[in-house]
Amino acid sequence: MHRGSQLRRNRRWNIQRSIGVVGVTQFTSVTELRKLTTRRGAVRSQVISMHPVHAVVTLKGETEMPKIPLSGIGEMPKEIQSLPEDIPYGVVVRRCGISPNTDKNGNFFLTGIDMEITEPDEWKGRHIFDNYIVLVDAPPPGSPLGVRRAIEDQRTRLERFIGCLRIPFDASGFDTESAIGCEGQVTVRNEEFQGRVIPHVQDYLQ
Repeated sequence: MHRGSQLRRNRRWNIQRSIGVVGVTQFTSVTELRKLTTRRGAVRSQVISMHPVHAVVTLKGETEMPKIPLSGIGEMPKEIQSLPEDIPYGVVVRRCGISPNTDKNGNFFLTGIDMEITEPDEWKGRHIFDNYIVLVDAPPPGSPLGVRRAIEDQRTRLERFIGCLRIPFDASGFDTESAIGCEGQVTVRNEEFQGRVIPHVQDYLQ
């Protein structure tokens, strides 16, 4: 017997009305459920979906749906709390990408950087973001001093990002996938965006 068929046969199902549980009826298969709803006189009854916990059934004139079990609805904050800006945060990189388009200067940049806080415990699990780290090559040998300094200034954030998180690289560069899972310490600044406060990286600590 196919393992999937055996699992479906052995699975137990419950029917739950949207107004609450009106009695527990258990079934060993979808076929048995259809037969039982017919025996109970449900006209044009139809199973519209099956779930490992609940069977969702339509009866004549009404729809039965399981409630989502959530406590404390309406009692939790509706806005993200800003992070203190005067302490460092231990973080681990969860996402990192490269922009599909260039900036106004024709440079590509790292974006969508998402770091999860690992310490302090009070803020563990919160996220800090960075949406712009410009990618520019090192200045060519013999570049005028002014050009060299301008490029070095642009590269500062990238160098601190790589150094802080100890992202592996070689002579050919690095890839964004290698940044995932890297850890380091950062400071934050809280920025307002569309009426919401979003914590972004202020600095990558060395």
